[in-house]
Amino acid sequence: MVISTSLWRNHGLRAQRDNHPQSHSLYLVYSDSNGRIVAVKMNTESTPLLIIGTYWPSGSTITAQEGRSAMQKQAAELIMKNNQHTPIVLGDMNATLYDNDRYSGKCYTSDILMYRNFLKGEGLSPVGAEHDQANPNDDGPRQWTHQQATSSTDAQGNTTYSHGRIDDILMKTNLAKKVPFVYTCANEYQSNYIPLVT
Repeated sequence: MVISTSLWRNHGLRAQRDNHPQSHSLYLVYSDSNGRIVAVKMNTESTPLLIIGTYWPSGSTITAQEGRSAMQKQAAELIMKNNQHTPIVLGDMNATLYDNDRYSGKCYTSDILMYRNFLKGEGLSPVGAEHDQANPNDDGPRQWTHQQATSSTDAQGNTTYSHGRIDDILMKTNLAKKVPFVYTCANEYQSNYIPLVT
C-alpha cells in the first residue's frame, strides 16, 4: 500500500487535519484506529485529489464481512464528503473484480456481494481492468499481485503457489478507462505481494 498509517508514523511524514488552512498541499483527512484505512487530500493546481489507502479484511466470516461493510461505508462517506476532490482508492482489497482473478477460479462473498457491488455503487473501476481483459494476447486472469504457498509440490518437489489479483487502484470509471495500463513491478521484489505501477 502506498499510503498507510505506518508511513505517517514511521517515516515522519506530516499531515494537517481538515480544520487547518487549505494552503497545505497534503493533509490527513481520516485514519482509523486499526490501521486499515487512511485518507489524505492533496491540493494541486489543476485537480485536487482524495487518496484513500485501504487494507480490507480477508475471508468470508461474519466478522470479516462486518469489517468490510464498515470500511466500504467509510470510503463511500469520505468520497461523498470530499466530492470536490477526485478520489483514488488503492490497496489490498482481498477481493477480486473478475471470476478468474484468482487462478483457482474460486469466488467468495467478499468478491461478488461486497467488492463488486461497492464498485458499482460508487461508480469506481480498477485502472487497467478493461485493458487486462481485452488484451487478445492474454488468455488468463489479470496480472497477479499476491501469491501464497500451498501444501502441494510439483513433480520436482518444489512448493507450488496460488496466485490472485486482490489488490487494485480504483478511480471513477470514466477516469479509470483513460489510464492505458497498470502493471506489476516484480523485479526482485521479495514479498508475497508485488506493487502496482501505473
